[in-house]
Amino acid sequence: MGFDPSQKTTADRRVRKLGVWLVITNMAAAALLSGLLTLWVGDSRQAALERAQDNVRNVASAVAQRVHGDVARVDLALLSLVAAYARSPQRGFDPKGPISIELADLRAVLTEADALLISDAQGLVQLGKPADMPPVQVSDRDFFIAARDTVATAAPVLSQPWVGRVSGKWVISVARALRNADGSFAGVVHANLSSERFSRQFAEVDLGQEGAIALRTDSLALVARITPQGPITEGLGGANVSAQLKAALADNPKSGVYMVRRKDDGAERASAYQRVEGYPLYVIVGTGTDEYSNGLKLPQGASAALP
Repeated sequence: MGFDPSQKTTADRRVRKLGVWLVITNMAAAALLSGLLTLWVGDSRQAALERAQDNVRNVASAVAQRVHGDVARVDLALLSLVAAYARSPQRGFDPKGPISIELADLRAVLTEADALLISDAQGLVQLGKPADMPPVQVSDRDFFIAARDTVATAAPVLSQPWVGRVSGKWVISVARALRNADGSFAGVVHANLSSERFSRQFAEVDLGQEGAIALRTDSLALVARITPQGPITEGLGGANVSAQLKAALADNPKSGVYMVRRKDDGAERASAYQRVEGYPLYVIVGTGTDEYSNGLKLPQGASAALP
């Protein structure tokens, strides 16, 4: 039997058709794989963002609780001094009077405050400073003015950040007014909490290589800030914050999470803010999302890292 050329042509067409189907099948498989990969990458990124947001939210809440505890203990000491003065206002600032004795007892145990001072109605510090320290005047400080001019209230006065004239340190002050039996203004008791002390506390929290913790007043003035490189002193007292934070605060003044990109390197950051209960302060925690995308995350017991 001779060779039929039509059979070769038919076979060639089958081969070509099979090749086309293989190409189409491979392209479809590649497209499906690409789609699945895109979905996986998208889901992984979203999961990483959610992990970052959850962790900074939890850490902000834990740090805010710690700050609240410190300020509350300081304020309790101020209330004790106010009560001691009220028991014997006629003795004023007698070095052996009730308020002086109470002050000495409190200074022995109050580790949260860097200074515990009592000034008279003219703003001159009478008790609490070292004997060899020159006279200290606080009548121009915002906490003194607010305590003097505010009618007696259950809430303490908390200052904006300021630099001590003697110590040269950035501090915030918690203050309460002293009143005579007739209700007239007698002076102010106040405690200074330093930026350095807050920074040391914040440094105990592990936030990875891109993390940061800041403490700001309700006017957003910077009280303290820590990064993996150490405490940041530049900008203390200033209120330079991102538009994203301002927008988030306008939407929810108590707490929230927002995203921002750094201007220097474009890195994305997840940040959370938490108002300190009962006080005009905010804790703000941020971390780089790249660490989460690469499989890194904050310790599960981040809140437990606070002693």
